[in-house]
Amino acid sequence: MKKKISKLLSKKVLLRVFLPIAVILALYLLRSLIFAAWVNGRPVSRLSLTRALEKQGGKQVLEGLI
Repeated sequence: MKKKISKLLSKKVLLRVFLPIAVILALYLLRSLIFAAWVNGRPVSRLSLTRALEKQGGKQVLEGLI
């Protein structure tokens, strides 16, 4: 009975400790997929960069494809 409780408790502790660590580590390692650059200490997201580039050259690219 005590072994079952200790196993269950240890699984809960492992999930509470290692799961957040794993998530934080994954976000840290994948940060380059989310952020394109850091300018003056502020992140520039890939989505905002893509939108700005589409606004800037979107018409030219469309005309080139047509």
